[in-house]
Amino acid sequence: MAGTYIVLSATSPGGTQNRFIALWDYCQSRNVPGLRLVVTRTLYDALAPVPNLPHFTRRHPNLIVLDAGRFLEMIVPLFFIALRAGRGAVFHYPLASLRFFHTLFGQKVVRSIPMSDLSMLLADRFKTLIYYQLLRAHRIDVLNPRVVAQLGRHWLLGRLNPEKIRLTEGNAIRVPTVLDVSGKKNWIVFLGRFTDQANDVKNVIPYVMCLPFIHDFLNQNRVNDARFFILGFGPLESRVRSLLGGAEYARIPIECYFEPHPEKVLRSSKVIMSLQKFTNYPSRSLLEAMACGNLPVITDVGESRRLADDDFAEFVPESFSAENLARAVLRLIAISKREYQQKVDAMLSHLKKGFSMETHLAYYLNFYNRKSTHDDQPTS
Repeated sequence: MAGTYIVLSATSPGGTQNRFIALWDYCQSRNVPGLRLVVTRTLYDALAPVPNLPHFTRRHPNLIVLDAGRFLEMIVPLFFIALRAGRGAVFHYPLASLRFFHTLFGQKVVRSIPMSDLSMLLADRFKTLIYYQLLRAHRIDVLNPRVVAQLGRHWLLGRLNPEKIRLTEGNAIRVPTVLDVSGKKNWIVFLGRFTDQANDVKNVIPYVMCLPFIHDFLNQNRVNDARFFILGFGPLESRVRSLLGGAEYARIPIECYFEPHPEKVLRSSKVIMSLQKFTNYPSRSLLEAMACGNLPVITDVGESRRLADDDFAEFVPESFSAENLARAVLRLIAISKREYQQKVDAMLSHLKKGFSMETHLAYYLNFYNRKSTHDDQPTS
Protein backbone atom coordinates (compact mmCIF):
# COMPACT_ATOMS: atom_id res chain seq x y z
CA MET A 1 0.00 0.00 0.00
CA ALA A 2 3.05 2.25 -0.23
CA GLY A 3 2.41 5.65 -1.73
CA THR A 4 -1.29 6.16 -0.99
CA TYR A 5 -2.41 9.70 -0.19
CA ILE A 6 -5.85 10.73 1.07
CA VAL A 7 -6.27 14.41 0.16
CA LEU A 8 -8.96 16.37 2.02
CA SER A 9 -9.42 19.63 0.17
CA ALA A 10 -12.08 21.02 2.52
CA THR A 11 -11.35 24.00 4.72
CA SER A 12 -13.97 23.26 7.40
CA PRO A 13 -15.12 20.13 9.24
CA GLY A 14 -17.87 17.84 7.97
CA GLY A 15 -18.91 14.20 7.92
CA THR A 16 -16.62 13.19 5.06
CA GLN A 17 -13.60 14.91 6.57
CA ASN A 18 -14.21 13.38 9.99
CA ARG A 19 -14.70 9.92 8.47
CA PHE A 20 -11.41 9.87 6.61
CA ILE A 21 -9.44 11.43 9.46
CA ALA A 22 -10.79 8.74 11.79
CA LEU A 23 -9.98 6.02 9.22
CA TRP A 24 -6.43 7.33 8.75
CA ASP A 25 -5.88 7.55 12.51
CA TYR A 26 -7.10 3.98 12.95
CA CYS A 27 -4.69 2.86 10.22
CA GLN A 28 -1.81 4.46 12.12
CA SER A 29 -2.79 2.65 15.30
CA ARG A 30 -2.82 -0.60 13.31
CA ASN A 31 0.56 0.21 11.74
CA VAL A 32 -0.83 0.09 8.21
CA PRO A 33 2.15 1.17 6.07
CA GLY A 34 2.32 3.90 3.47
CA LEU A 35 -1.01 5.69 4.04
CA ARG A 36 -0.65 9.46 4.28
CA LEU A 37 -3.26 12.11 4.98
CA VAL A 38 -3.11 15.58 3.41
CA VAL A 39 -5.24 18.35 4.95
CA THR A 40 -5.49 22.13 4.77
CA ARG A 41 -4.23 24.28 7.62
CA THR A 42 -7.73 25.65 8.22
CA LEU A 43 -9.23 22.17 8.54
CA TYR A 44 -6.48 21.06 10.90
CA ASP A 45 -6.82 24.15 13.07
CA ALA A 46 -10.59 23.70 13.28
CA LEU A 47 -10.31 20.13 14.56
CA ALA A 48 -7.02 19.51 16.34
CA PRO A 49 -6.62 18.12 18.86
CA VAL A 50 -9.25 15.43 18.32
CA PRO A 51 -10.21 13.35 21.36
CA ASN A 52 -9.49 9.63 20.85
CA LEU A 53 -7.49 10.31 17.64
CA PRO A 54 -3.97 10.59 19.05
CA HIS A 55 -2.16 10.46 15.71
CA PHE A 56 -3.88 13.55 14.26
CA THR A 57 -1.05 15.90 15.14
CA ARG A 58 1.40 17.89 13.02
CA ARG A 59 4.22 15.85 14.53
CA HIS A 60 3.04 12.63 12.85
CA PRO A 61 5.19 11.75 9.82
CA ASN A 62 2.20 10.52 7.80
CA LEU A 63 0.15 13.69 8.28
CA ILE A 64 0.83 16.53 5.84
CA VAL A 65 -0.72 19.90 6.78
CA LEU A 66 -0.63 22.29 3.82
CA ASP A 67 -0.32 26.01 4.47
CA ALA A 68 -3.51 26.60 2.52
CA GLY A 69 -6.82 28.16 3.44
CA ARG A 70 -8.70 27.13 0.30
CA PHE A 71 -8.52 24.55 -2.46
CA LEU A 72 -6.74 26.71 -5.06
CA GLU A 73 -3.93 27.34 -2.60
CA MET A 74 -3.33 23.58 -2.40
CA ILE A 75 -2.37 23.15 -6.06
CA VAL A 76 1.30 24.16 -5.86
CA PRO A 77 2.15 22.20 -2.67
CA LEU A 78 0.22 19.19 -4.00
CA PHE A 79 2.32 19.34 -7.17
CA PHE A 80 5.49 18.90 -5.13
CA ILE A 81 3.94 16.16 -2.99
CA ALA A 82 3.02 14.28 -6.18
CA LEU A 83 6.50 14.88 -7.61
CA ARG A 84 8.10 13.31 -4.53
CA ALA A 85 5.56 10.47 -4.41
CA GLY A 86 6.76 9.13 -7.76
CA ARG A 87 5.24 6.84 -10.33
CA GLY A 88 2.57 4.40 -9.21
CA ALA A 89 1.38 6.40 -6.21
CA VAL A 90 -2.35 6.52 -5.52
CA PHE A 91 -4.10 9.80 -4.71
CA HIS A 92 -7.57 9.55 -3.19
CA TYR A 93 -9.70 12.69 -3.35
CA PRO A 94 -12.88 12.24 -1.27
CA LEU A 95 -13.93 15.78 -2.25
CA ALA A 96 -12.67 18.19 -4.93
CA SER A 97 -9.85 16.65 -6.94
CA LEU A 98 -6.98 17.38 -9.26
CA ARG A 99 -5.67 15.20 -12.03
CA PHE A 100 -3.41 16.81 -14.61
CA PHE A 101 -0.03 16.49 -12.87
CA HIS A 102 -0.87 13.03 -11.52
CA THR A 103 -1.22 11.91 -15.14
CA LEU A 104 2.19 13.42 -15.94
CA PHE A 105 3.77 11.56 -13.01
CA GLY A 106 2.17 8.19 -13.84
CA GLN A 107 -0.06 8.21 -10.76
CA LYS A 108 -3.61 7.00 -10.26
CA VAL A 109 -6.50 9.05 -8.97
CA VAL A 110 -9.40 7.69 -6.94
CA ARG A 111 -12.48 9.85 -6.54
CA SER A 112 -15.24 9.55 -3.93
CA ILE A 113 -18.87 10.61 -4.15
CA PRO A 114 -19.94 11.09 -0.51
CA MET A 115 -23.30 12.71 -1.32
CA SER A 116 -26.68 11.05 -0.78
CA ASP A 117 -27.93 12.11 -4.23
CA LEU A 118 -26.07 12.68 -7.50
CA SER A 119 -27.83 16.02 -8.02
CA MET A 120 -26.00 17.40 -4.97
CA LEU A 121 -22.65 16.77 -6.67
CA LEU A 122 -23.68 18.00 -10.13
CA ALA A 123 -25.16 21.23 -8.76
CA ASP A 124 -21.59 22.49 -8.43
CA ARG A 125 -20.68 25.42 -10.69
CA PHE A 126 -17.69 23.41 -11.93
CA LYS A 127 -19.93 20.61 -13.19
CA THR A 128 -18.00 20.18 -16.46
CA LEU A 129 -14.78 19.62 -14.53
CA ILE A 130 -16.52 17.11 -12.27
CA TYR A 131 -17.72 15.15 -15.31
CA TYR A 132 -14.14 15.00 -16.57
CA GLN A 133 -12.74 13.94 -13.19
CA LEU A 134 -15.26 11.14 -12.79
CA LEU A 135 -14.86 9.83 -16.33
CA ARG A 136 -11.08 9.80 -16.01
CA ALA A 137 -10.89 8.39 -12.47
CA HIS A 138 -9.41 4.93 -12.10
CA ARG A 139 -11.87 4.05 -9.37
CA ILE A 140 -14.90 5.76 -7.84
CA ASP A 141 -15.84 5.15 -4.23
CA VAL A 142 -19.58 5.79 -3.75
CA LEU A 143 -21.08 6.14 -0.28
CA ASN A 144 -24.75 5.63 -1.15
CA PRO A 145 -26.41 2.89 -3.26
CA ARG A 146 -28.88 5.46 -4.63
CA VAL A 147 -25.97 7.25 -6.31
CA VAL A 148 -24.66 4.02 -7.83
CA ALA A 149 -28.03 3.56 -9.55
CA GLN A 150 -28.13 7.21 -10.64
CA LEU A 151 -24.67 6.95 -12.21
CA GLY A 152 -25.84 4.02 -14.32
CA ARG A 153 -28.83 5.99 -15.62
CA HIS A 154 -27.01 9.28 -16.25
CA TRP A 155 -26.78 10.40 -19.89
CA LEU A 156 -23.00 10.89 -19.67
CA LEU A 157 -21.76 9.17 -16.52
CA GLY A 158 -23.59 6.03 -17.61
CA ARG A 159 -20.54 5.45 -19.82
CA LEU A 160 -18.47 4.63 -16.74
CA ASN A 161 -17.28 1.06 -16.54
CA PRO A 162 -19.34 -0.49 -13.69
CA GLU A 163 -16.18 -2.31 -12.56
CA LYS A 164 -14.67 1.03 -11.59
CA ILE A 165 -17.48 1.86 -9.14
CA ARG A 166 -17.37 0.54 -5.58
CA LEU A 167 -20.01 0.94 -2.89
CA THR A 168 -18.45 1.90 0.44
CA GLU A 169 -18.63 -0.73 3.17
CA GLY A 170 -18.78 0.04 6.88
CA ASN A 171 -18.03 3.44 8.36
CA ALA A 172 -15.25 5.01 10.40
CA ILE A 173 -16.79 4.68 13.84
CA ARG A 174 -15.63 2.71 16.83
CA VAL A 175 -18.52 0.77 18.30
CA PRO A 176 -18.24 -0.17 21.98
CA THR A 177 -19.17 -3.72 22.93
CA VAL A 178 -20.93 -2.56 26.09
CA LEU A 179 -22.22 0.92 26.97
CA ASP A 180 -23.68 1.89 30.34
CA VAL A 181 -26.41 4.48 29.72
CA SER A 182 -27.59 4.86 33.30
CA GLY A 183 -26.21 8.41 33.53
CA LYS A 184 -27.85 9.74 30.37
CA LYS A 185 -30.16 12.76 30.45
CA ASN A 186 -33.26 13.74 28.50
CA TRP A 187 -31.23 15.67 25.95
CA ILE A 188 -32.28 15.71 22.30
CA VAL A 189 -29.58 16.48 19.71
CA PHE A 190 -29.67 17.67 16.11
CA LEU A 191 -26.21 17.35 14.57
CA GLY A 192 -25.08 18.37 11.08
CA ARG A 193 -24.29 21.12 8.63
CA PHE A 194 -26.85 23.84 8.09
CA THR A 195 -26.84 23.58 4.31
CA ASP A 196 -28.10 26.27 1.93
CA GLN A 197 -31.72 27.41 1.71
CA ALA A 198 -32.43 25.78 -1.66
CA ASN A 199 -31.02 22.46 -0.54
CA ASP A 200 -31.77 22.12 3.18
CA VAL A 201 -31.26 18.37 2.97
CA LYS A 202 -30.83 18.08 6.74
CA ASN A 203 -34.27 19.70 7.33
CA VAL A 204 -32.86 21.90 10.06
CA ILE A 205 -35.35 24.74 9.47
CA PRO A 206 -38.49 22.53 9.60
CA TYR A 207 -37.08 20.88 12.72
CA VAL A 208 -36.44 24.19 14.50
CA MET A 209 -39.97 25.33 13.65
CA CYS A 210 -41.32 22.19 15.36
CA LEU A 211 -39.43 22.71 18.63
CA PRO A 212 -42.08 24.76 20.51
CA PHE A 213 -44.69 22.04 19.93
CA ILE A 214 -42.24 19.24 20.85
CA HIS A 215 -41.25 21.01 24.07
CA ASP A 216 -44.86 21.62 25.12
CA PHE A 217 -45.91 18.06 24.21
CA LEU A 218 -43.13 16.57 26.34
CA ASN A 219 -44.09 18.81 29.28
CA GLN A 220 -47.71 17.73 28.96
CA ASN A 221 -46.51 14.12 29.19
CA ARG A 222 -44.47 14.74 32.34
CA VAL A 223 -41.08 15.06 30.66
CA ASN A 224 -40.09 18.38 32.22
CA ASP A 225 -36.32 18.15 31.98
CA ALA A 226 -35.85 17.89 28.20
CA ARG A 227 -33.03 19.96 26.74
CA PHE A 228 -32.36 20.55 23.06
CA PHE A 229 -28.99 20.86 21.32
CA ILE A 230 -28.57 22.05 17.73
CA LEU A 231 -24.94 21.43 16.84
CA GLY A 232 -23.68 22.66 13.49
CA PHE A 233 -22.87 25.58 11.25
CA GLY A 234 -23.36 26.66 7.65
CA PRO A 235 -25.30 29.03 5.37
CA LEU A 236 -28.57 28.59 7.28
CA GLU A 237 -27.06 29.44 10.66
CA SER A 238 -28.34 33.03 10.69
CA ARG A 239 -31.86 31.81 9.83
CA VAL A 240 -31.71 29.21 12.60
CA ARG A 241 -30.59 31.79 15.15
CA SER A 242 -33.24 34.23 13.97
CA LEU A 243 -35.95 31.63 14.59
CA LEU A 244 -34.53 30.71 17.99
CA GLY A 245 -34.63 34.38 18.94
CA GLY A 246 -38.43 34.43 18.67
CA ALA A 247 -40.63 34.83 21.74
CA GLU A 248 -42.04 31.29 21.50
CA TYR A 249 -38.53 29.84 22.00
CA ALA A 250 -37.66 31.86 25.10
CA ARG A 251 -39.13 29.24 27.45
CA ILE A 252 -37.30 26.32 25.78
CA PRO A 253 -33.85 25.20 26.99
CA ILE A 254 -31.98 25.20 23.65
CA GLU A 255 -28.29 25.45 22.91
CA CYS A 256 -27.16 26.17 19.35
CA TYR A 257 -23.46 26.19 18.45
CA PHE A 258 -20.78 24.42 16.44
CA GLU A 259 -19.12 21.64 18.40
CA PRO A 260 -16.04 20.16 16.67
CA HIS A 261 -16.11 17.23 19.09
CA PRO A 262 -19.83 16.38 19.47
CA GLU A 263 -19.16 13.31 21.58
CA LYS A 264 -18.84 15.74 24.51
CA VAL A 265 -22.63 16.18 24.27
CA LEU A 266 -23.51 12.78 22.78
CA ARG A 267 -22.09 10.92 25.78
CA SER A 268 -24.85 12.45 27.93
CA SER A 269 -27.76 12.80 25.47
CA LYS A 270 -30.46 10.21 24.78
CA VAL A 271 -31.95 11.00 21.36
CA ILE A 272 -30.47 11.99 18.00
CA MET A 273 -32.67 13.60 15.33
CA SER A 274 -31.75 12.62 11.75
CA LEU A 275 -34.31 14.13 9.39
CA GLN A 276 -32.67 14.22 5.97
CA LYS A 277 -34.71 14.57 2.79
CA PHE A 278 -33.21 11.95 0.48
CA THR A 279 -31.77 9.39 2.85
CA ASN A 280 -30.08 9.18 6.22
CA TYR A 281 -27.79 6.40 4.98
CA PRO A 282 -24.96 6.32 5.93
CA SER A 283 -24.82 9.57 7.91
CA ARG A 284 -21.62 9.68 9.94
CA SER A 285 -23.06 12.10 12.49
CA LEU A 286 -25.98 9.72 13.03
CA LEU A 287 -23.68 6.72 13.37
CA GLU A 288 -21.45 8.60 15.83
CA ALA A 289 -24.46 9.50 17.92
CA MET A 290 -25.74 5.93 17.87
CA ALA A 291 -22.33 4.62 18.92
CA CYS A 292 -22.57 6.99 21.92
CA GLY A 293 -25.90 5.42 22.92
CA ASN A 294 -28.35 7.87 21.34
CA LEU A 295 -31.57 6.34 20.04
CA PRO A 296 -32.51 7.82 16.65
CA VAL A 297 -35.59 9.56 15.30
CA ILE A 298 -35.22 9.13 11.53
CA THR A 299 -37.12 10.15 8.42
CA ASP A 300 -38.28 7.01 6.63
CA VAL A 301 -36.68 7.86 3.28
CA GLY A 302 -34.28 6.24 0.84
CA GLU A 303 -32.05 3.60 2.38
CA SER A 304 -32.46 4.85 5.97
CA ARG A 305 -33.68 1.47 7.21
CA ARG A 306 -30.26 0.02 6.39
CA LEU A 307 -29.00 2.09 9.32
CA ALA A 308 -31.60 1.25 11.92
CA ASP A 309 -34.65 -0.85 12.62
CA ASP A 310 -37.78 -0.69 14.72
CA ASP A 311 -36.13 -2.44 17.67
CA PHE A 312 -34.40 0.79 18.70
CA ALA A 313 -35.38 3.60 16.29
CA GLU A 314 -38.47 5.69 15.64
CA PHE A 315 -39.25 6.44 11.98
CA VAL A 316 -41.24 9.50 10.91
CA PRO A 317 -42.69 10.40 7.49
CA GLU A 318 -40.69 12.33 4.92
CA SER A 319 -43.09 15.27 5.32
CA PHE A 320 -43.14 15.04 9.09
CA SER A 321 -45.27 17.16 11.38
CA ALA A 322 -44.38 18.56 14.78
CA GLU A 323 -46.65 15.95 16.34
CA ASN A 324 -44.85 13.13 14.47
CA LEU A 325 -41.56 14.26 15.97
CA ALA A 326 -42.94 14.88 19.44
CA ARG A 327 -44.54 11.45 19.72
CA ALA A 328 -41.40 9.76 18.39
CA VAL A 329 -39.18 11.50 20.92
CA LEU A 330 -41.58 10.68 23.75
CA ARG A 331 -41.59 6.99 22.84
CA LEU A 332 -37.79 6.91 23.17
CA ILE A 333 -37.35 8.79 26.43
CA ALA A 334 -40.51 7.96 28.41
CA ILE A 335 -39.34 4.39 29.03
CA SER A 336 -37.62 2.72 31.93
CA LYS A 337 -33.82 2.65 32.26
CA ARG A 338 -33.94 -1.09 31.67
CA GLU A 339 -35.89 -0.69 28.41
CA TYR A 340 -33.56 2.07 27.29
CA GLN A 341 -30.50 -0.09 27.97
CA GLN A 342 -32.04 -2.97 25.99
CA LYS A 343 -32.63 -0.72 23.00
CA VAL A 344 -29.08 0.61 23.15
CA ASP A 345 -27.67 -2.93 23.35
CA ALA A 346 -29.68 -3.91 20.26
CA MET A 347 -28.45 -0.79 18.46
CA LEU A 348 -24.78 -1.45 19.23
CA SER A 349 -25.14 -5.04 18.01
CA HIS A 350 -26.66 -3.74 14.78
CA LEU A 351 -23.80 -1.26 14.29
CA LYS A 352 -21.08 -3.83 14.85
CA LYS A 353 -22.52 -6.06 12.13
CA GLY A 354 -22.33 -3.54 9.32
CA PHE A 355 -20.82 -0.20 10.31
CA SER A 356 -17.70 -0.91 12.30
CA MET A 357 -14.28 0.63 11.76
CA GLU A 358 -12.89 -2.84 11.05
CA THR A 359 -15.28 -3.33 8.10
CA HIS A 360 -14.45 0.13 6.77
CA LEU A 361 -10.70 -0.45 6.99
CA ALA A 362 -10.92 -3.83 5.25
CA TYR A 363 -12.87 -2.22 2.40
CA TYR A 364 -10.32 0.54 1.82
CA LEU A 365 -7.30 -1.73 2.18
CA ASN A 366 -8.76 -3.87 -0.59
CA PHE A 367 -9.63 -0.76 -2.58
CA TYR A 368 -6.13 0.71 -2.40
CA ASN A 369 -4.35 -2.58 -2.93
CA ARG A 370 -6.40 -3.09 -6.10
CA LYS A 371 -5.29 0.35 -7.23
CA SER A 372 -1.66 -0.41 -6.49
CA THR A 373 -1.53 -3.81 -8.18
CA HIS A 374 -3.81 -3.50 -11.22
CA ASP A 375 -3.07 -1.34 -14.21
CA ASP A 376 -6.67 -0.22 -14.80
CA GLN A 377 -7.19 2.21 -17.64
CA PRO A 378 -9.46 5.24 -17.14
CA THR A 379 -12.64 5.64 -19.13
CA SER A 380 -11.86 7.60 -22.26
